[in-house]
Amino acid sequence: MAVEESIQLLKSYPPYLRWIVHRCNPYRAAIKDQWGRARNIIKKSINEKKATGLPLEDPATMLDHLTSGKNAALIDDLDTQLTHQMTLTAVGSVTTFASTMQCLYDLAAQPEMVQILRDEIIAVKGSTSGPMFDKESIQQLRKMDSFMKESQRLSSPDLTTFQRAATADITLPDGTFLPKGTKLETATCAIHADDDNYENANQFDGLRFYRLREMDGEENKHMFVSVGTKDLAFGIGRHACPGRFLSGIVIKLILSEFLLNYHIRLPDGAKRPANREYEISVMPDPDAEIMIKRI
Repeated sequence: MAVEESIQLLKSYPPYLRWIVHRCNPYRAAIKDQWGRARNIIKKSINEKKATGLPLEDPATMLDHLTSGKNAALIDDLDTQLTHQMTLTAVGSVTTFASTMQCLYDLAAQPEMVQILRDEIIAVKGSTSGPMFDKESIQQLRKMDSFMKESQRLSSPDLTTFQRAATADITLPDGTFLPKGTKLETATCAIHADDDNYENANQFDGLRFYRLREMDGEENKHMFVSVGTKDLAFGIGRHACPGRFLSGIVIKLILSEFLLNYHIRLPDGAKRPANREYEISVMPDPDAEIMIKRI
């Protein structure tokens, strides 16, 4: 969050003042501390890999991928590896954190869904032989998957996605001409709130996608990780977010742990916390209050 807050602070000033504001940035110390700790961790990992010549883990870590093949020479470039790792961490952790919080706010605002999801978790855990979830049992949480997707539909991390720029003059298949330099982006949130795409689009329906998956031939569609022309939260095509599969698992595990141990609701008379929007970013309100009680 320090990075996000720092960006918003700097952008609130004109460019010619940002170099001064940067030096007085209250989030600068936290970012510098994070950078320093990450540098030590990555340096240790690089030294370990150089000493053995083997991947750090199986399956390979991101550092393994970023120091192999055509990138093998980068094994000696600590600064580049640090930049890559910190960028990936920031992009992945902020969106996963935001999506998790959005789900918790939606749970508080949709109390009828709490017991439905809790019962599903208990049923799925009871069907496994071990004490922990595995890959197969995680996939059985279809109602939770639907709830997460509906939460993301109405509270996508970005107002727009698929930002592109034409690097040369191009004519699209429908005849539309785009001159070089044209910038494009897709109005994701508008698409998600379009009644032509979703029935009662502005109404939260936690089991919307669960019911769709119950239809013949639709079992493996309409999932949290699914992408399409009507579902652009994770992008689309070969550039769709590759981390969405891990994010989905992480959010399900967090929500499962939470629902098995806590009750949740809004304070009396309160409404679902409104999102905070900055440029194209959408974040849950960090100052909102919800009521939580251990079971």
